[in-house]
Amino acid sequence: AAAAVGSAVLGALAEAPQEEARCSAPLPSRSSSYSASEPAPFFSMNDELWVYIFLFLDPLELANVARVCNRFSNISQDVQVLRHAAFHEGNLPRVNTFIVRRVAERAGQHLRTLNLGLCWLVDDSALLLVSEKCKQLRSVALHGMRLQDAGLIALASQCKNLTRLALTNAENMTAAPLATLAQHCPGLTHLTLLQSPAMAAEVVRHLPRWSQLEHLRLGNGLVPLNDQVLTLLGIHCPQLRYINFHSAAPVSTPSLVGLLTGCRQLQFLNVGCISQARTPFLTAMARFSRQLRWLNLAACHHLRPVDLCILVSRVQQLVFLNLCATPRVTDAVLLAIGQHQQRLRYLDISECVNISSRGVYAMVVRCSQLEVLCVRECSTLPQAFFDYLHQVKPCLQIIRRPAALDDPRAVARYMDMLDAWRVPVSLACRPDIFA
Repeated sequence: AAAAVGSAVLGALAEAPQEEARCSAPLPSRSSSYSASEPAPFFSMNDELWVYIFLFLDPLELANVARVCNRFSNISQDVQVLRHAAFHEGNLPRVNTFIVRRVAERAGQHLRTLNLGLCWLVDDSALLLVSEKCKQLRSVALHGMRLQDAGLIALASQCKNLTRLALTNAENMTAAPLATLAQHCPGLTHLTLLQSPAMAAEVVRHLPRWSQLEHLRLGNGLVPLNDQVLTLLGIHCPQLRYINFHSAAPVSTPSLVGLLTGCRQLQFLNVGCISQARTPFLTAMARFSRQLRWLNLAACHHLRPVDLCILVSRVQQLVFLNLCATPRVTDAVLLAIGQHQQRLRYLDISECVNISSRGVYAMVVRCSQLEVLCVRECSTLPQAFFDYLHQVKPCLQIIRRPAALDDPRAVARYMDMLDAWRVPVSLACRPDIFA
């Protein structure tokens, strides 16, 4: 045994110099993996990956990247990169007419999307050049710009494939550009007119030309929806997917039913505070609006529990449901929601006085994807119940107090959830619901 131990010690001493030499050897330098004549590994990625990365850059950032090397300059001229021109928020104050002209000359016929949000230094001369150079435009957003009729008329007459137009703060415009748009762009699917009173007032006259219209937003109550508008929408816009009745004028129940009968592709519907939302309207909604994903029934005092149960049992694609201040919401309605709304993520039952903790618990347990539950001013639900609900489902966000309208964190959470659910930003009923 002693001889065996001695031989092991001698072997270890014999290997010690080799191990010491190996440990004392200098480490290879970081730059020795490739020679100076070889390209850096950062540039070994293929062009398709670089094109995907460049898609996240706005035109100003893309121009700076193009100066790095010849390869980046060539990739920045790729058709996929040139199709979209949307300036980031940090670069908006720098965007002027000269920059927009350079983008139009550089992209040319490849440009498909142009977003000039809050570009105060851009005028009509830029749009005139864009309409001349970029006739294949599909989507245009013009927010807060110093525009007159000439620029938008030229854009509508030259870009005949236009499908999306968003225009805000156009107090200096008349209704002439809208007539040109209806004449040359019959394939329009998305139209947003905010703070543009002269143009918004003429939209009703041109609805028969836009049979493919899916999204119509007339902001700030400038053109309240009435029976005439609803009738025209139901007849001429069967592809309509978004409608907002929140600031509607007094409308009749037959016109509401006619709208749902004609527009069977509706996905986003806001009928908050509409007193005409009664049994025939909910019956038509349950029959024809099976694709609804966003529904606001806040402060609809004439809804019966039976009608609500039938509605949630047939319209089973809802992601957003607002029943705030709807007094006839009961535990039976909550049980129907839990049984049929497996995709629901946001539910507002604030100021509903006829519900109990048993109904809320049964609904929360069955709605596996529910993320936000708004229960402001629900006096029938004790604090101990919310503590227990938090233990049962800790990922559920329970909103019990209203948040300030100017709270940036609440607005940020709200926008993130809308983006995650693929809900258009224009559907935001108010920015404080995700407190």
